[in-house]
Amino acid sequence: MTPQAMIFLAVGLSLDASAAAAACSAGKKGRRILNALETGLVFGLFQGTMTLLGWLLGGGVYVALAWAGRAAAFCILLTVAIRMIIDGVSKEYERPPQRKTGARLLVAQGFATSVDAFAAGVALHIADTGVAAPSLIIGGVTFLLSSLFAAAGQSVGAAINRWASILGGAALLSIAVKTLLTG
Repeated sequence: MTPQAMIFLAVGLSLDASAAAAACSAGKKGRRILNALETGLVFGLFQGTMTLLGWLLGGGVYVALAWAGRAAAFCILLTVAIRMIIDGVSKEYERPPQRKTGARLLVAQGFATSVDAFAAGVALHIADTGVAAPSLIIGGVTFLLSSLFAAAGQSVGAAINRWASILGGAALLSIAVKTLLTG
């Protein structure tokens, strides 16, 4: 696999994680850089690790896990999306000073958005391609883009909290449907 192909693959795989990072950070207050780096790290680690896992498990286990992984990712993303949309349209809408996006939610979103990286790892295995460089590049690009999107989401979200929550929920909902339908 050429370096250019690896970068295109990494960018493609990181976009859903980056959108989730922006949605997750919308409306958060304080610690913008630290929050962005934490978010990017979680998403980057999941993308890189799931690529490696997919490659290690190869084609045999993938068929059995593919549907279950997509269904789990769909359920997690759907739950978060619905919560964000309801929060945004609530008549008593008041954003607390610090939006609750604890570690468990961040890890769940990291897993849910990395199912496609698992599939990419299986494809790399089937194509008899090495996995070390692609996993590192995918994880690194996802870290970078997710960190940037998280910082941007926090900045924009602070100005338009209610709409950021609704739009973020809608973005996660579209990612959930895409994950369920196409893997």
